[in-house]
Amino acid sequence: MLDSDREVIYIGKAKNLKKRITSYFSKTLQDIKTHHMVSLIEEIETIITKSEDEAILLERSEEHTSELQSPCNLVCRLLLEK
Repeated sequence: MLDSDREVIYIGKAKNLKKRITSYFSKTLQDIKTHHMVSLIEEIETIITKSEDEAILLERSEEHTSELQSPCNLVCRLLLEK
């Protein structure tokens, strides 16, 4: 997910992309962090992989690339580490 400056704000994976994207734009979205992230989205890019394992590897490699340190991924990671 990219913001108006085409900066990466979130990197994730989904088995059911339609369901995942729909959940982000649901009127019942309660999570403040997710609501803020959604308010920043200007564009969504997708990469289709052959397996979930490939998707996990791709997600992790992109998250760890220095120019793709997305703020939403970093906040989630920091919360999980506590």
